[in-house]
Amino acid sequence: MTIEYTKLESIHSALQELQNKYAIPDNDVDLNNALQFTEDLREPHLLAKFNVVNGSRYDPEESLT
Repeated sequence: MTIEYTKLESIHSALQELQNKYAIPDNDVDLNNALQFTEDLREPHLLAKFNVVNGSRYDPEESLT
């Protein structure tokens, strides 16, 4: 995995830990947005791990340019 993926995974985990620590409800819009943003950003890295998008090779670095 790339360093970017590792950072995004850390952010996602920290958000979930804060939700549990401070009993933030599951329907909190701001928290849900933050989690979704990090998931959207890390998805290309997960797909690249499997090198597949719709059956073809995928390079997440190319999608950033």
